[in-house]
Amino acid sequence: MCRWIAYSGSPIPLENILTRPVNSLIDQSLDAQLLDMPVKTPVAISPKRRIATSGEGYGFSWVGRTGQIGLFRDPSPAWDSENIVSLAQEIVSPCFLGHVRAAPGRSVSMQNCHPFVHDGWMFQHNGFIGNYNRVHSRLTAQIDPQYLPYLEGNTDSEVCFYLALSFGLTKDPVGALRQLRESVRQALDEVESEYPFNATIGVSDGRRIIAMRTSVQSAFTPPGLFSSPSLFYTAGPLTLQGHGGRSVEIPDGSTLVVSEPLILESSENEWLPFPDHTIGIFEPGKDPVLLSALPENESSLTSADGTPGLKGRLNP
Repeated sequence: MCRWIAYSGSPIPLENILTRPVNSLIDQSLDAQLLDMPVKTPVAISPKRRIATSGEGYGFSWVGRTGQIGLFRDPSPAWDSENIVSLAQEIVSPCFLGHVRAAPGRSVSMQNCHPFVHDGWMFQHNGFIGNYNRVHSRLTAQIDPQYLPYLEGNTDSEVCFYLALSFGLTKDPVGALRQLRESVRQALDEVESEYPFNATIGVSDGRRIIAMRTSVQSAFTPPGLFSSPSLFYTAGPLTLQGHGGRSVEIPDGSTLVVSEPLILESSENEWLPFPDHTIGIFEPGKDPVLLSALPENESSLTSADGTPGLKGRLNP
């Protein structure tokens, strides 16, 4: 499965997250620490196998100096690319997304690399839609026709992005992600899929980060066999352990949402696990707001001063 990061706060070089820290995104592309992926055939014992690499491409998107969204994607492995190193040290941004893709046996192309960008919004996804070949037509039929010309690849992730846009992502991102989750669940039920929709999704309008972690199981999915991909968040100021013994400073008021933690050197904060079936809203200068991803439950789970554990220290 893939790995991704999202940053929002004071402008920093992209390399401070993508390449310089110990267990940076480029490190995770070669040797992820929290990568458990379900086997294709459900079994009663040992239902998971380890896949440590994400070598089917990478990409990053960022808010540029003019306020426009920049995008770079490359189908080569991130760990073997000189482009990511040279670009990340030159680009400075207050908000950016980064993604490394793991898709063994699937089509490898630039068009299938994340993030996806449209109309000022950035989107990335880790996970899969079970039996996607059987639900693909049901899902694409729900995409607003105005977005169909912009589909370039053949991934479930890109379809999820344009479904979210069709469901009103630009006006109500929480409602759109809830509707996306429910739409996929209904499609899985209709084809009697034994496999779920597993997802962590990160979207941004260039200022806020909105993230969702969920596992959507159909009525035909064996219970207890699948779980949502990992996701964590934290707030600056942070000092990250850097390669070569050089620390990496992350400014006060910033937010990081990551598939797996970068290694802290010192901080008053810690990496908090993202609750399952949750949508989080992260906005500079404000405390995170966590909401239920379930359509029937609109209540806030955590907000403002009620966020537990933000004051503490990571013990990796």
